[in-house]
Amino acid sequence: MTPSLVIENARTEAGAIVSLILANDRIAAIGPNAAAGIDPAVPRFDAAGGLLCHPFVDGHIHLDKTLIGLPFIPHIPGDTVAKRIEAEKSLRRTVSLSVEARGGALLERLAAYGTLSVRSHVDIDTEVGLKGLEAVLSLKQSHGHLVDIQTVAFPQSGVLRDPGTAGLLDAAIAAGADLVGGLDPAGIDNDVNGHLDAIFAVASKYGVGLDIHLHDGGALGAFELRQIADRTVALGLGRKSGRQPRLLPRRVGGCRFRPHRRSTRQVGRSDHDQRPRTRAHAASQAACRRRRPVLLCQRQYPRRLVALRQRRYAGACRHSLRSPGSSFG
Repeated sequence: MTPSLVIENARTEAGAIVSLILANDRIAAIGPNAAAGIDPAVPRFDAAGGLLCHPFVDGHIHLDKTLIGLPFIPHIPGDTVAKRIEAEKSLRRTVSLSVEARGGALLERLAAYGTLSVRSHVDIDTEVGLKGLEAVLSLKQSHGHLVDIQTVAFPQSGVLRDPGTAGLLDAAIAAGADLVGGLDPAGIDNDVNGHLDAIFAVASKYGVGLDIHLHDGGALGAFELRQIADRTVALGLGRKSGRQPRLLPRRVGGCRFRPHRRSTRQVGRSDHDQRPRTRAHAASQAACRRRRPVLLCQRQYPRRLVALRQRRYAGACRHSLRSPGSSFG
């Protein structure tokens, strides 16, 4: 296998300085002396002690609503979730730059900072229909070589308060959306059972997972959680959490690979335990809090530069690193 790139002076989670040999967009070798004997003519990149880590996963973005590429738009306040949703819809009507242009720019920036897998919530309502989803599915085709994109058909304006949305959610899953979304069954739709029955019916029909945003608090929120859990068990959706696709084979050259997952609101999955599981993990978390330099995946280099997961790595950098890109969602 002919090397295509040598990355030197990368730092592992244990603090060791290593070199990586890439060939055919894959990591062929890793180690302190991996670059020994490699032809000097092969292009080289100096990581300058940057941390070598697995790629990041952003579990909540809005590719259809990002404002990247537009002039600055200030925050529009709202006292309630419903008011903020209406303000957002008003803003959405004024945006002239296409979803493909704005979402593509966001994906390129995400990839440049090492985020290689995302979950995008796409608005589905009777005003926009499936246009946003169609645009994001187009981005999956045009930018899939950079970032793996998972889509949620998201009824941000409600299901029952926007008649016809339930049918659009069904059509969205049929068109290629990966998950069914939900939002505040009581706070937005004022009908816990009606809202949950509608979205779970679509999820059960297609055998997909759900991603439900809950802002309802206190006893009401706890009641909604129990209702969601009961339906999840009854319909056998406990394994339908919409897990991100694996980016790499389990092992390459004796090293394990796995993407980092941020904690998201998912049916059938508990929150990530953020306590350090090993001494090395604790040290890695501490390093991230100190903002140790990170070896990031720049677009001009292969997308899997940062995909190494060596031994057991439980997700350092969870507390301090966030992906760029604002949206009005």
